[in-house]
Formats: sequence, C-alpha cells, structure tokens
Amino acid sequence: MPAGVPRQRVTQAAGRPALPVGASPLADPAFRTFLLVLFLNGLIAGPLSSFLPIYVSEALGAGQSLTANLRTVSLAFMAISALAGGLASVSFGTKLTFFLGILGTPAAAAIYLVDSIPALYLLSAYSGVGLGLLSTGSQSYLINSTWLGRIGAATGIYFAGRTLGGAFGDPIGGAILQISSFRVFGLTALLAIVPVLAILAIFLPGVSPAARGSRGTLAALAGFFQILVRGKVLALAVVQLLRTTFWGAASLALPFLIKSLTGSNLAVGWFGGASMAAGVVAVLVMGPVSDRIGRRKAVLAGVGAMIAGSVLLAAMVDAAAGLMVAGVLASIGAWTLSGQVPPLVKEIERGGEAGRVMAMASFSWALGTLVGAQLHGFVTESSPRALFLITTAILIAAMGAAAYLLSGRVMGSGPARLHAGTQGAGPRGGVD
Repeated sequence: MPAGVPRQRVTQAAGRPALPVGASPLADPAFRTFLLVLFLNGLIAGPLSSFLPIYVSEALGAGQSLTANLRTVSLAFMAISALAGGLASVSFGTKLTFFLGILGTPAAAAIYLVDSIPALYLLSAYSGVGLGLLSTGSQSYLINSTWLGRIGAATGIYFAGRTLGGAFGDPIGGAILQISSFRVFGLTALLAIVPVLAILAIFLPGVSPAARGSRGTLAALAGFFQILVRGKVLALAVVQLLRTTFWGAASLALPFLIKSLTGSNLAVGWFGGASMAAGVVAVLVMGPVSDRIGRRKAVLAGVGAMIAGSVLLAAMVDAAAGLMVAGVLASIGAWTLSGQVPPLVKEIERGGEAGRVMAMASFSWALGTLVGAQLHGFVTESSPRALFLITTAILIAAMGAAAYLLSGRVMGSGPARLHAGTQGAGPRGGVD
C-alpha cells in the first residue's frame, strides 16, 4: 500500500463503522440497504418502461409518435430535475433527493391505469421529475459514500442492483400481461413501491459530501457554470448526450420491433431480461477491472460494443432473433459505459462538486435519451434500418468525444489514484 494511505476509510454518516480500505463495498450494511432499494425499484420500474410502446399501441390504439412524445415529456422534465437534483443534494442531502426520486415510480405505474391523453402527459412529466432526482440522488449517494480506490467495483454493484431488478421485472411483467391486463400490471406496481419507500426512509443512513462549501442556492447555481466550462466535464456531458441518443431510440424501438415480428409479450419480456442480465455481468466485471487498469480501455470498449450493436441492428431489422442478439451486445456496451460514469465523475470532481457534476451528467443523459425517443417516433415505423444507421453515426461521434475525455497523462490512463482522508475525497485538479 502506498505511503500515506490510511488503512481505514472514514465514514461520514454518523454511527457507521469504518471499513478496511480493501474491503468489498458489500461489507458496508448501509451499502447493502442502498443496493436493496435500487434492486426493488428496478424490479418494479423496469417493466413499466419496457412495455410502454406496447401499451400505447395495443391498449390506446395509438401510433409510436405518442410513445415518443410521452417519453420526450418525461425526459424533458428529467433533464430539468437532474439539475435540480444537484442543487438538492448540496442543500438538503443525497438521501432526501434519492427518496424524492423513487416517488416517480408510482406515477409511471399510474400511466397504465388511465387512457386520457392529458393525464398521460401529466403522469409522464411527474415520472420524469422522479427519474432526474433518482439519477442524481442515487449516484451522488454512491460517490459520496464510497472510497475512490473501490469506486469502480461499487459502481458495478450499484448498476447490477438496478439492472438485475429490471432483468427479473421484465419477464414478470410479461407474464402478468400474458394472463391479465395492463390495469392489473399498473396496480401491482403501484402497490409494490410502498414497502420500498419505507425501507429507504427508515433504514438507509444519510451521507455528506467530502467538502460542502457554500450551501446557498445561488452559490450552487454559479458552481454549475464554473464546472461546465472545464474541458473534461464538458467532454463527459457530450459522451453522455451522444451515447444515450442511441439508447433512447433503441430502448423504444426494440420492444416495438420484437413484438411486431413475434406477436408475443413474453418475447419482449425475455429480451428485456436477457439484455439487462448481460448488462449486470458487464458492469460487475468492468467495474473492478477499471479500478486496476484505469477507465480508458473500459470506456472505449463500451462505446465500441455499442457501435457494433447498432451496425448489427441495422442489418437484422427483419429477424427477431438477430435483433435480440444485437440488442444484447449493445446493452453490454451501454451498461459498461454507464458503470464508468460515477468513477469518472469522482476523478473529475473537486471536493464537494460530486452532486453538481453528476447532475450535469444526468442532464446530458436525459437530453440524449429525449432526442433518441424522438428519433424512434419519427423513423422506426417507416424505416427501422435508417434509424440504426443514424445511431451508428452518432456513436462514432461519441467515440471521438470519449477519446478526448480520456486524453492526457492523468485522466483514465492508469489505476484509480488512492487518496487519504474521507471516503468522499476526490482528486484535486490536474485533469482539466
């Protein structure tokens, strides 16, 4: 162990024991509770997203332009609330932000209980607010509660918890819809989220950022502009924007195309489960690997897998099995890249900025997914092959932005640097 690195990390939530530096994040009881909440929310919320294109088509008798518009409204509000989540994390704490984010899941469930178009848009907006707060709040909680030398491993476990929930939830949702109705599907989700909120509120401890600085709202807003003009932060935002444009389109197009080709909700559910399970393996493997070898290879491999998946999707638009295989490959790349975002934020941020940098990353994620949803609405029904050719070009541009982000002697080129001090401590400069 390098000189000057303490043998124990300092926990910042009162009453939590210090853990050895080399310990697994799962040795922390609070992290296990955090993971349980993520898994259960993913179990409930995952199928709500996956089956939206089918609900719009079959229950409402509408075209995929309505799916795209509902998703666009949700993502527009998500983008705004992701930035608000950065302010809330600074001012009120990450646990409260996380809790408010989970409250978006009941709104997503209620979508399946109404057929009024204005009500659908209102619920989509409310669920989008929750998604933005959930993204910023949960990942800020992760960053502020994890020692830098284990952030890759902790992030892999974090995304595994979220993704495994969806992987199990999609087949369950498909089975419910196969034997019942969309209304029963929505009611089940609405009731199931109540104990999840109780676990979060009662058993999850709060954490504090390593350096709070000024907690005033105006100071926090000014901090956003100071952060954004830094080259590496801007590059990370561009990568997020471009790669999620692809995933925003693919995540809507694939369920719609697979159902069109197979006529089976179960096929859609099993594809969703398989793609998420593959994502779990990807983040669990690449998280600790990137802690040892640095972020560059993991990030570039993730973007490369997404490009290959997009090319294969363009080639396989008439074959359900081909779409599933290509979709799983793209999912592996997407989740690999998602698993590198919190570690990159932790390396970029300068004490106390984690919430705001994560908010910028989440904002870009939402904006890209919004653009992708509109691409799906405009292009998929007329020419799915053209959709995936467009997303391939977008992902090639994302590769260029990623190469810039990871350029230089410091950023992403070697093992994660070890820092003394509190567990939320991050690098101080040297990356921009």
